[in-house]
Amino acid sequence: MVQVFSSGPELSIKDDIDYEERFEREILPALRTQCPSLRSVKVNHYIKGVRLNEWLKEHREDEPISGEERPLSTITVEMDAKGTQWYYRMNGYSSLSDLRRKREVLYPNSAKNEAILNKWKQRAEESDAKQRAEEEAAEKKLANTTATADDQLSLSEIDNEHKKLFLMIYDGEFVALSERKDIQDLPIILYRNAMSRYDELCHQFFNDRVKVEETVQSLHQEWDPITRRMRNVNKTVTVTSHVERRYEQVYRSTFNKGFGAALKHSQKDVQERTTRRPNLWDDIAAKGAVMMEGAIKERERLDKANASLKLLLSPEACGKPGIVRFMDNINRYIAHDYPDDAYAKPINGTFPYKEKMHPDNAYIERFYVNVPPTFSPDFPVPVDGEKITVYLNKNSERQGLKWVQISLLSLRDLNQDRTYTKIKLPADVQQAMEEKKYSVVQCTYHDGRSSLSLYYWNGNGPLPSESVQDYAKNTISKAQTSCPISAQ
Repeated sequence: MVQVFSSGPELSIKDDIDYEERFEREILPALRTQCPSLRSVKVNHYIKGVRLNEWLKEHREDEPISGEERPLSTITVEMDAKGTQWYYRMNGYSSLSDLRRKREVLYPNSAKNEAILNKWKQRAEESDAKQRAEEEAAEKKLANTTATADDQLSLSEIDNEHKKLFLMIYDGEFVALSERKDIQDLPIILYRNAMSRYDELCHQFFNDRVKVEETVQSLHQEWDPITRRMRNVNKTVTVTSHVERRYEQVYRSTFNKGFGAALKHSQKDVQERTTRRPNLWDDIAAKGAVMMEGAIKERERLDKANASLKLLLSPEACGKPGIVRFMDNINRYIAHDYPDDAYAKPINGTFPYKEKMHPDNAYIERFYVNVPPTFSPDFPVPVDGEKITVYLNKNSERQGLKWVQISLLSLRDLNQDRTYTKIKLPADVQQAMEEKKYSVVQCTYHDGRSSLSLYYWNGNGPLPSESVQDYAKNTISKAQTSCPISAQ
């Protein structure tokens, strides 16, 4: 049950005789009308216009709240075993003023912590806004791009989705393309149409054009006039194409693969999206409906992609280096004729990363994608008590340096077992930890079978005294500005 009081912060809610008499006179009869056998009830008390989160921070009624909302107080009312008397037990605060006084005692730094939290929220909002602005600027720049960087292949009138796909093929970004689950299958689905159109438009520029004949067994039914029944008949169907000789081997290897890739894409979520299972036929019907819907969407997807491909492979492109480079690269991608460790290109001497901020717990994640094993980022310096984790090619098979974590000096860094077990510390070490300005870096390495972590003082930030460093020498190594490339 909930009671909301409209009085101010000085209103006192107590389990005294006045509360008990009013409860039994005004509230209990109404409750017993709904539940005649009532023997206990819990009453949560709230103040109108004020909401409390689970850390007792106050919010306005129209303000979003983090965590669970808490009442100001709760009274539990229970009937005794004989059924003759009610007992009252109150938990919480008697008034909003009482809460505020006790909160200041419990959380003397709450104002400072709230200011830091608000600063973090502002940083997160600014970071999100900056990332959105960068993404919008990149989309706008891509939309205004009408040709490849070398101006050898026109991209006019092609939508951004397929323009990006064609540029990744043209620029040889094969590893990055293979990791894009949204479009990684499109090149093989489009491949035969691309080869057919290239031959149709540009065969006069081929050095050595060859004919490719491919056969497939087709099963269909025919009417048998003798038995007067339908019968199954196997037919051999021959498909003839022409390609440039240097593409012949790759072209032959893709016979019927495009269809398989399209079918796999349209069926991949059938099981997840089928939820009705009252009986076999309903299950089959539900799966059929999902498959039909998926097939329609896949058809629309491929029609759109093929329309963009026609714009790319235009008659005007024939004989120019741009179309040759594109066809060479799409064949390389299909044949997987590229190293799996083809890495991203540095910009201004370093690699870009994406950042995700978690303002509620002062935590930052940074993600570097497709960076070489020789790359080790400079250590950032934490501010406002933040912890930063830097991932290098997360979810890949990368060996060597895998991730880096930077956090303020804590008890965990001084314990041999890396736990928060309390130990007696020298006064200067205790003071260094309480100053919250010295940071420790954990460099974690993988060798394919196991992992190993090494710990260093963050040399890009302030360092504690020599005596503190000497005390911690068994758990924290000398200062570094970046992790060693290997754990050796």
